[in-house]
Amino acid sequence: MKSLKNDADEILTLAYTDDIALIANTPIALQRAMDNWNEKLKAMGIKINKNKTEVVVVSRERYYMETEIRIEGVPLKLVENFKYLGVNVNEKCDIGREINNRIGDYIKSLRLLCPLLKEKKYTNQV
Repeated sequence: MKSLKNDADEILTLAYTDDIALIANTPIALQRAMDNWNEKLKAMGIKINKNKTEVVVVSRERYYMETEIRIEGVPLKLVENFKYLGVNVNEKCDIGREINNRIGDYIKSLRLLCPLLKEKKYTNQV
């Protein structure tokens, strides 16, 4: 994962393969960063998928309800949470949902493994 910080616009960019997360202190800074990314990617022949691009606002303030980030005039979907690189990110910075998801995944995996572990034809030798 690569992290780039632009102090002038107060933007933090997290990039891993084709997944990019932009973190900004203000909606204006986020819009500016989105416009810059869109412009640079377009110059390389790459299009941002507007249907898969989402915005989550983490804030104690209520102004976020008026936040509308756009790509080429198309408003992006404002969501309460999303997954980035397998980690649940939400507007309240609450890790409880992430922990519950991971526990749920563990239980599902354990349920699949238990019948195999009980099989007598498999030995416990490594």
